[in-house]
Amino acid sequence: MFSDEISTTAILKDSTIFKPDDSATSHFTTTDVTNMDNYTTMWTSSVYNVTGADLNTLELEKFRDKYIPAVVYLAILCVVGSIGNAHAFLVYLYRYKTSNHKMFVVWLAAVDFVACSCSIPFEIMDARHSYTFTSISACKVFRFLNHFVTLCSGILLGVIAVERYRKACVPMGRQLTAKEAKYSCFITVIVSFVLSIPALIFYGPTSKPVDNFPELIGSDCTVSKLYKKTYFKMYSSFLLLLCTTVFVVCVVTYTFIGRVLYRQMKFRRASQTSSPKQRLNSLSSCRGGTISSDGGVTTTLKRDDNSVHVHEDESSYGQHNRKSLARSVSTVSAFKMSAKKMKIFDRSKQITLMFLVATAISYAGYLPHLVLVIIQGVSPASYDSIAASIGALSSILIRGYFLSNVTNPLVYCFLDDRFRRECRKMYCQLKHCFDPNRRFH
Repeated sequence: MFSDEISTTAILKDSTIFKPDDSATSHFTTTDVTNMDNYTTMWTSSVYNVTGADLNTLELEKFRDKYIPAVVYLAILCVVGSIGNAHAFLVYLYRYKTSNHKMFVVWLAAVDFVACSCSIPFEIMDARHSYTFTSISACKVFRFLNHFVTLCSGILLGVIAVERYRKACVPMGRQLTAKEAKYSCFITVIVSFVLSIPALIFYGPTSKPVDNFPELIGSDCTVSKLYKKTYFKMYSSFLLLLCTTVFVVCVVTYTFIGRVLYRQMKFRRASQTSSPKQRLNSLSSCRGGTISSDGGVTTTLKRDDNSVHVHEDESSYGQHNRKSLARSVSTVSAFKMSAKKMKIFDRSKQITLMFLVATAISYAGYLPHLVLVIIQGVSPASYDSIAASIGALSSILIRGYFLSNVTNPLVYCFLDDRFRRECRKMYCQLKHCFDPNRRFH
């Protein structure tokens, strides 16, 4: 199957099925040891050929019965995720100005693209070769890559949650600069790389009995039996603790962020339904208003050098308050600054909401995987019972963590209107570049 295959005969020869019994060899009572060795070699070769054919048949049957839904699910994720993350990476890299938001999305899109274009195809290949996976290097490298992209994506979401918390809940405190955001992403990649190195040691082609045929021994890319009950348990427990910590951090920070956003939205809604007098009083720091000859209040506002006259009749407030309404209203700065601040607030709220939804969907896909892994480690019998009861759905849920690598660009598309505009601009420019009639204009 692969260039650096380990011999399937070598893996299986310790099994009882590859050891000739006494009845099969009792009539070969000869002093010619060479002839006996030749016979044993021929016997093992013939059994290997039969067993290899049986393994391939049983493997294909298992793939059809158990893994077809999971492979369809993974294939859809692979295509959608690769295309979506490529768009997110290119658009944010070349069409957005330098900011924390841009840095986080670019790094996250790069990691997710690797997951969709490399890790998911490997999972499909592993599902297809559940009994005949014998490549040492492919097994180790791709298991390492799976751990790396999963850890990196999860930790990045945690870093983003902390950064959005400081912007929303501690606006007057020290904020992360774009350069520091870039460094934090780089450190996250390094930490994830280091934490994934043990996967290169623990994983490899490992012999296992075939389902319902314990006399047949196959080979699967999984944890080596040498480490399964010792170091790998410690490693898995550490990763579980790390992922749980990041999850709790995300939940707590976005809970506080949600409260702040709710209060801000409530305040804006109240200000939009306030009376004209209240809105006028809110501009008390401005100047430029005058009292008209008819006793009303006439305010002159300038926006882009165009004068707009707003007249408030005195009857709205009473004649005795006429003088108190002679308040200064700014002609330029007040409304421009107010509009600018409101635009910044809306954009910041949109970005925060976008990352909140992306994080929620990511952990919605990761939690079923986490629960099944814990059950499998604590009680394998219970896991087998659950897997049997839910059927092919178990093979999908156990790979649910790939959902986070695919949904991020979809969230950007639905919640970031600028991302949609930039994608349209990009395709319009490409269409213009490849237009055959362009050279004639």
